[in-house]
Amino acid sequence: KQWYQRRVHGEYISTSPKMNIFNSCYNGSTPRVSLISLSGSISSNTGVSFKNAKKSIDSAFQQPNLKAICLRINSPGGSPVQSHLIAEYIRNQSEKHQVPVFCFVEDKATSGGYLVACSADLIFASRFSMVGSIGVIMTSFSCVGLMDMLGDRE
Repeated sequence: KQWYQRRVHGEYISTSPKMNIFNSCYNGSTPRVSLISLSGSISSNTGVSFKNAKKSIDSAFQQPNLKAICLRINSPGGSPVQSHLIAEYIRNQSEKHQVPVFCFVEDKATSGGYLVACSADLIFASRFSMVGSIGVIMTSFSCVGLMDMLGDRE
C-alpha cells in the first residue's frame, strides 16, 4: 500500500500507518512557532523599546498550540533599562506559557542586545556574529579648561 499526505482544513495529514502516532500528537491543530524580531538600537524613544517590543512579545505568545518562540536579534544594544525590561518580560512569558525561547543572532547581539538574548533558553549564532560585550557607556564632561582659566587644578 502506498501512503500519501492529504490536506484537511489547511493541514497535511499522513495516511501512513507509521505516521499515525505523529498525527495523533497534534489533535487536529497545527503546532506553531512564533517569531519575535528585534532589530536596531534599544532605546526608550526610538528604535526598539519595551513598549514596542511588548506588543510583539504578547502577540507571539498568544498563538494557539504554541510550541516554541524564535527570538531573532540584530542589535548593538542601547538602554540598559529597556534591555532589562524586554529580557525580563520575555522570560516571564516563557515561564508563564511553558514555551521555550530560542534566540538566533544575526550580525550582532552586543551589550543590551546580548542581555535580551540571554533571556532565551538557547542562543544560536554564526561564528562571525558579534555576541557579548556587556559594558557601560557613560557620557561625561570635563572641567579641565574651566579649572585652568580659574587657576585651580585641585
